[in-house]
Formats: sequence, C-alpha cells, structure tokens
Amino acid sequence: MPKTTINHHRKIKRCNSSNNARNWADLPKELLEKIGEHLNSRIDVFRYRAVCSSWRSAISLSPSSYINDFTFPFIVCRLEHSRRSCLVKLIETNQGGFKVLNPLTIPKAEFICGKSLNLLDCRLIELGEGLHFDSSIDYGELNVKKAVLFRGFGIVAIYDYVKLGFRGFGDDNWTNLGNNSKILFTDIVLCQGEVYVMDKNGNVYWIDKFMNVVKYLPRLNLSGQQKNLVESEGQLYVVDTYSRLWTEFDEFGELFDSGTEKVDMKVYKLDDKWGIWVQVTSLNDRVFVLGEDVCFSVSVNDFPGCEGNCIYFIDRLSVRDAAFSHRLVRYHDAKIGYYVPRVLKLDDRVMRDIQVSSPSLKRLFSPPKDCFCSTLSCP
Repeated sequence: MPKTTINHHRKIKRCNSSNNARNWADLPKELLEKIGEHLNSRIDVFRYRAVCSSWRSAISLSPSSYINDFTFPFIVCRLEHSRRSCLVKLIETNQGGFKVLNPLTIPKAEFICGKSLNLLDCRLIELGEGLHFDSSIDYGELNVKKAVLFRGFGIVAIYDYVKLGFRGFGDDNWTNLGNNSKILFTDIVLCQGEVYVMDKNGNVYWIDKFMNVVKYLPRLNLSGQQKNLVESEGQLYVVDTYSRLWTEFDEFGELFDSGTEKVDMKVYKLDDKWGIWVQVTSLNDRVFVLGEDVCFSVSVNDFPGCEGNCIYFIDRLSVRDAAFSHRLVRYHDAKIGYYVPRVLKLDDRVMRDIQVSSPSLKRLFSPPKDCFCSTLSCP
C-alpha cells in the first residue's frame, strides 16, 4: 500500500477515535438520565459522574446516609484495577463523598485519608455495609461496641459494652432487646439479611422482624476470650480467639501497661443436617476478616495472587512496642489503644504482622498506587 494511502487511513482512524470520544460526552441528556436509572449502587453513581461534566450534570448525587459527627456508614468493596484486586473500606462523609481505608483500621472523627480514587480506571464491587461509632464518644451516653442496619429503618447494636438494643432513625434513646439482664452479648452480624447475635456463653440468637430475640442454635462450649460471628457463603461461622495476658512495669516496679495478646483461633461451622456445631480446620479458598466494626469473608479466587485459608484481624500493641516497633504501620483508637493488622495462616497456625509478611499475604489490603489520582497522607 502506498505511503500516502497509509497516512490517509491513519488520519481517518484518528478522526474516528476523536469523534467516538466526543460522542460519549455529547449523548442526549434524556439518554444519560435513562442510563442513570439503572445504576445499582452509590459507587456506580460516583463512577458515572466521574466520566465528564455532561454526565455529571445529568444525574445529581443523592444525600449521603451520613448520620452525625461520630457515626460512620461504610461499605466494604473489592477494588479492581489492572488485573489487581484488593479490599478497601469506603467511609461516607457529610459532604456526600467518601474516604478510603484499610478494612482492618478503625475510623475516627479526625481521620484523614488524602487518597482520591481514579474512578474511571477502577472498578468497585460492593461486598457489604455497616456502621462504626467513634469509640471516643458515648453515643447517647452509652458506648456502642458494634452495630448493623436493621431492615432499613433503624440500628441494632451491642451498646453499653454488653447490652443489645434497637434505635430507630430519629429516636433519642435505645430500646433494650434483651429481656434477661444476665445475658452479656459479644458480637452481632448480618447473614442473608437477618441479624444474629452471640453471647459470652456461646449461645447464638436470631432477631425476628418483630424484634424478638430468639435462641437459634445449640450452645457452643468455647473457652476463648473473644468470639466473632462471620457470614461465609450464606452460612454462619464462629471464630473463638484465645489470648494471653501481659504486663509491663516501669523502672520503679510500678505497673506501666497491661493487656492481652492473641495467640490462637478456632473456627466452628453449623452442620445444617444434624443441627450441631463442627470445628473446621481449613477455610479452603476463603479468607475471614475480623474487624472491630465488621466481620466478613471473601474468596481469594476474586483476588489473584492472594493467599487463602487465612484469618486477618487486629491486635493491640503495648505502649513500649508501639514506641519501638518502627517497621510496623501502627494505628490508634481511644478504646483499644495502639494496634496492628495481623494474619493467622491456618496451614501452619502461625500469626504474623501483615506489614512484614510475604507479598501474597499483604496483597489483599494493598491497592496499586496508580489507582489513585493523588496521595497525600493516610493514617
């Protein structure tokens, strides 16, 4: 083909590319509004509005579900970018936007995460939602340990550390749901749209639509110090965590600091056929994430290069460890003090700090740098 003909075809191709790009921006407003009607989530709306100014003006951003200065609605998402996938937590703000956090970190009123996602190059798949209450503030003078949304019109929470209560949107006070004051509740989770809670003695309850607390499953005889409920593939699991006490003394022999360190975990699953709890020794391709405000499960098949059969969690650091462990990314919360993200590999039952683990263990919580428009500071 003559050189002039080749150049002519290249020119036509460039013009067509330019016209195609311009046509996307010049779509009729009626069509853009029609597309907007089929957006399934708030994240889809953000990505839609990020295309260009004409798309942004076609649909407005609905008011945020932001509640107040110390209650943070959040969603857990799978972030996909250039064949990489990782987990992120998106915290809604009162300005109608969101902040990006590691799902294991605890948000607080003054948190700053100066990272803006490039929504044109990233895909966000919503995996779950929840609420976090700033632990430095007593909500209604009663500390909230953990909360979930209840059927779209209120919150069910473990409040005052061990009580179970309901609070409708706009209500000033909690309604106590536990008739027996001797029952101490420890965890709460959403599983297939239903709310389940667990008490300190290993009993699991279901909250029906009339807000009755119904004993649901046989008791688990657990000896660990912490118990978490986790939903995985539509089934309910319990993670029993064992800890040991530690103390630190100053140079004068006075107690300087004390706390607990996690040393082991056991996992139990309900056998639907026999109605009994069965201990499981492997999660196969699944990963459990035990956050302070949400517990959930994902498959590593959706996260290429990541390692399965693991439990990710946070563990408290002593004041001395927090001061001298410079290699660790440390976080701070008013309720638990300094803490670090850790992981338990069920293959060898060894607990590791995520930041100093192998790449396959860190990758699940490591967004690619080029998926952000800018990077300022992040706690």
